[in-house]
Amino acid sequence: MWRKWLAVLCIAAGILLIASPFLKEGLIGYLSGKLSSEQLTATQLKKNNQRDASFDYKSIQRRRFMRR
Repeated sequence: MWRKWLAVLCIAAGILLIASPFLKEGLIGYLSGKLSSEQLTATQLKKNNQRDASFDYKSIQRRRFMRR
């Protein structure tokens, strides 16, 4: 009996792994579709682009093979 459950579990895991890229794409599309650039006014977009980034870009160290 446990071998049947193990086979069902392995098949379900395989189907989930095969479908995971599609599930990921759907989830990202759903979560990012709540707010689009068409919903923002031109002044809001301009203000967003003029704000300073909260991330310190100078703290990123380039990899050795990317240096010139």
